[in-house]
Amino acid sequence: MTKTILKKAAEGFLPGITIGYLITVIISLLFAEGNYNPVVPTFQAWAGSEINAVLIQTLLTGVIGSIFFAATVIWEYEKWSLLKRTLLYYTITLIPLITIALFLHWVEFAPLALLSYIIIFTIIFFIIWISTYLKIKKEIDEINRQLKK
Repeated sequence: MTKTILKKAAEGFLPGITIGYLITVIISLLFAEGNYNPVVPTFQAWAGSEINAVLIQTLLTGVIGSIFFAATVIWEYEKWSLLKRTLLYYTITLIPLITIALFLHWVEFAPLALLSYIIIFTIIFFIIWISTYLKIKKEIDEINRQLKK
């Protein structure tokens, strides 16, 4: 099991970096008035330079990807209910994400800001969860239909 988790974590590192980079591009398009801001200015100030901040952020977005990929082993525990697996995956991904988001200054350390971040994450999480569930359900229904023939 440890080998599987480590393999999945390694597989998730580069997708994490890619998604993190794409988010910086999208946020820059929406809020940077024609400029590209690869990191939050307050984090850049803390890191001492833009390149230091970008390197740290790149590493940590890779870590986020690794956590999201490694946590998928939860879906292999078929003895657990879907609700239990969903809540466990949600928790395992949310806690490190919030920790890293606070460190990188993506979200302020303030109750309302944290609550907003959690709500946004939760909405995105459940949109992805529901779409995946419906896709898998459709595939299972198709398999069952084929078996009846």
